Amino acid sequence: MEDLLLLNSCGQDPSSFCVAQEKSRSEGEEEEGEEDLSQEAQKRDPSIVFDIVTATQYGVFERVKDLIENEGVEANLRDSDNVTLLHWASINDRREIVNYLLDRGAEIDAIGGDLRSTPLHWASRQGHLKIIVILVKRGARSDILDGEGAMALHLAAQLGHMSIVAYLLSKGDSVDAKDSHGMTPLMWSVYRSYGVDPTRLLLTLGSELSIRDDVHGNTPLHWAILAKNDMAVNLIISKTTDIHYILRLRNKENETPSDMYRSSFKSSGKTEFLSSCVANKLIPLSHHSAAMSANCKKLGTVYVATGPFIIYGIIGWIFQSSFDYIIKLMLFLALYGYFWLGRRVTIGHQNEDQLVTLWPISIYVGMKMWVHFTWFYYIFPFLNPMTSVAFLFMSLFLCYNFYKSWKCDPGYIQSSASEKFDTIQFIAESSDSRGFDHRVFCSTCLVRRPIRSKHCSICDRCVAKFDHHCHWVGNCIGLKNHKHFILYLLTLTTMVVFTLYGVISFYFGSCGDTRDEGLSLVNFVKNFIRCNSWVFF
Repeated sequence: MEDLLLLNSCGQDPSSFCVAQEKSRSEGEEEEGEEDLSQEAQKRDPSIVFDIVTATQYGVFERVKDLIENEGVEANLRDSDNVTLLHWASINDRREIVNYLLDRGAEIDAIGGDLRSTPLHWASRQGHLKIIVILVKRGARSDILDGEGAMALHLAAQLGHMSIVAYLLSKGDSVDAKDSHGMTPLMWSVYRSYGVDPTRLLLTLGSELSIRDDVHGNTPLHWAILAKNDMAVNLIISKTTDIHYILRLRNKENETPSDMYRSSFKSSGKTEFLSSCVANKLIPLSHHSAAMSANCKKLGTVYVATGPFIIYGIIGWIFQSSFDYIIKLMLFLALYGYFWLGRRVTIGHQNEDQLVTLWPISIYVGMKMWVHFTWFYYIFPFLNPMTSVAFLFMSLFLCYNFYKSWKCDPGYIQSSASEKFDTIQFIAESSDSRGFDHRVFCSTCLVRRPIRSKHCSICDRCVAKFDHHCHWVGNCIGLKNHKHFILYLLTLTTMVVFTLYGVISFYFGSCGDTRDEGLSLVNFVKNFIRCNSWVFF
């Protein structure tokens, strides 16, 4: 792969020279600070007179303007390395000079330097978004391949310049555009960039996961494993809709991603770079095993949905039974075995997410069903009928607010594909210094975040006025369901008070007056268990 690796843009190749500066600058720094830095050399020695190449590199605009307008220097002048002034202005983020050179007729797609690149390539290497915006708006072609066969999009992807990748895609570049080696932007991103973006951005825009490069026949997952990029592997596995198909794809060495993963740490003697949960998902399944996995997933859903209801009922039955304590202990151990075996067989590693999403809701619903059974079977005879009517009314109100909190849209921020691209272009072309900062722009949903909005990692959506993700209602709590969630909590608290009142009424009505034995909590619990273990539980 050495023939595919790009040279560093500063210092290794004369055509990729960058002017060294004593201070690092972000894309959004003020132009005044940039001008001060650009004229630092002249401040040290006012007698220095720059030639036009040096003046362009250092951003001495007045000197560039004077040489072109008064001394007849051409805007398309090339230096000894066959590099144009526009290249030097682009790689050093000299926006004023770039605009001026273009106004004076500089060739916008000039090929120059040892890497035979355009100014757009040079700006992409350095991550200068504002220069990219200027060049593209002035008509620069983004589909030109440099001497290594890469478009500007490929350079930005492998160097982790998410904002440039987003902007070039919004301007019409294909998300699966191939370089001369058949590498897509996603392949370069997972192989060379170890952050979340631009990999997440490319996956959100639908980059193809089954496509292979022309040289090695690797898919993006192959490249991520080859690079030991655990972040990229996680993202690919979470985004793909058919992981079994992706895992069966082989490269020109007849290796699947799983084969490459196993050989990568065995040959080097190093430990695995993926978590056990993700590594287990890389284990290839036969057609029979895949069918078994699908059936287990269905069984797991049924098990998780009904398990708490069954377990609560059995626990209450064991408590209420007249069996000897040894037998009760054995029954509890058997119940634990049922829970452990059911979880192991029906859920396992492949469907572990079901425990996180469905299990809390099942616990709540199962508990509520048995509470209502206990109320109307045991407690109802000892209460005024109107109390039970009020209990039933509050229960219905609780169910309503629970359902609205669970199923209501919490305030997902919606946008079409065209709106996403419009947002990207607006941010890139605006003067907002925050630009593509993650606090302002979501690279997963590709939306500009309103105040108090946040991306939920569980729902994988941006939510307006995000409060939190509640596992007990299986939904985010945000702008549109926050009031229902508050009412749900208030009603739930009221129901707890109702239930305690009913239990105490049952105790004094069914278990008799035990005040002669003392009013201690220990005596109360002991007498209650002896009287009715089911209601106590």
